[in-house]
Amino acid sequence: MTNYTDMLAAFGIGSAHPGGFKKSIAMIMHMDIDERSTVLDCGCGTGQTSAYIKQQFDCEMVALECHPLMLRKAQQRFTDNLLPVDLHQASIEAIPLEQDYVDYALTESVLSFVSIDRALAELYRVLKKSGTLFINELVCFAPLSNDERTVLQNAYGFTSLYSSDQWVERLTQAGFSTIQTMEKYTAESLQHDETDKGNDMRPSETINTQFYEKMHQHQLLMANYKDKIGHIIIKASKTET
Repeated sequence: MTNYTDMLAAFGIGSAHPGGFKKSIAMIMHMDIDERSTVLDCGCGTGQTSAYIKQQFDCEMVALECHPLMLRKAQQRFTDNLLPVDLHQASIEAIPLEQDYVDYALTESVLSFVSIDRALAELYRVLKKSGTLFINELVCFAPLSNDERTVLQNAYGFTSLYSSDQWVERLTQAGFSTIQTMEKYTAESLQHDETDKGNDMRPSETINTQFYEKMHQHQLLMANYKDKIGHIIIKASKTET
């Protein structure tokens, strides 16, 4: 079966998460980053967000990506732009950093594909006591039937499909505090915004025809579930602020 992440890697889509790069920038603007900051991008994909942060703030930028093709495309981006980003082939479930290391950690369409318990525990571990986590992740706006959940999990490889309240609950259970939902948006609302689609792509020289079929399936699913799923941006502190 064609893997959704493999398809994204083949097309080299820079902002595969709904909302695109505009949502990434909006999220970053809520971070008080300067050249003394250490920022961790978990599941960096082709490196678009990591490159932007490094270019704008010249901070210590650490990026993780476990997909080999995504990793190569991210490294090529950093090399082409002369950006000294500390890139690791690693999973968010086992972050290769010391405890209390980063000021800001961010995830964009990552946590729904992994073990949420291990991932949040790792993010909590590597954040400094004053550190903050920002997530831009899939959210359910309406209850899904068992059949609907199965369809989405089979198509994308999701390990979880949470409502906004469930996201807050999981973050609280992981030890995070001062949890703030900054924005929620449905798949339908994002489909109407054409300003940030396809603006950053690093396609492979040859792309399997099955990946075009997978992209078509994705478009159909987004249309079918346009009111039931979307994305949520949440800010969570490691300690009370």
